Amino acid sequence: MSIRRLKTLIAVAEKGTFAAAAEAVFLSQAAVSMQMKTLEAEFGVELFDRSKRPLALNPAGHALVPKAREALRAYESLGRSATAELAGELTLGAIPTTMAGLVPKAVAALRRGYPDLHLRVVPGLSAELMAQVDRGHLDAAIISEPHHPHPQMAWTRFAAEPLIVLAPLDAPESTPKALLEAHPFIRFN
Repeated sequence: MSIRRLKTLIAVAEKGTFAAAAEAVFLSQAAVSMQMKTLEAEFGVELFDRSKRPLALNPAGHALVPKAREALRAYESLGRSATAELAGELTLGAIPTTMAGLVPKAVAALRRGYPDLHLRVVPGLSAELMAQVDRGHLDAAIISEPHHPHPQMAWTRFAAEPLIVLAPLDAPESTPKALLEAHPFIRFN
């Protein structure tokens, strides 16, 4: 279902004709007619009495118009709520490597910008934090890039850290590849 078609239906109800509605929503009369036929097909019910000229809403059409207005109000309030001040509680998961630098800076910036937003930070490893977001226990999480992102979660890269090879100063190898081949590799998972 399209919000545009619902707006057109409301215009038809308010203006009384397809021609007047077309002018109100900046479409051609043929486009209005096509949108109304599509809307009828989507709902599987006729909305207009086609035995009269000009076409008029039938009882099903009249019943749908208040619901269309309600849906349109709800849709428009989504945009307003997206720009509204953030408030309430945000539960954020974070891997240990972000707890000393990134998380405190982000929390401080959020508190300055949104004083009514209360943050709760939960530490954990990437896999368990992803599972907690999936179950709804966390609102979001700062994790390492997942090998297999969950198909129903949004993933956004916002930082990258270089990998650094640490070795003894007296190690005879001089390149990272040679160091990794000659010495044990200890990796934090």
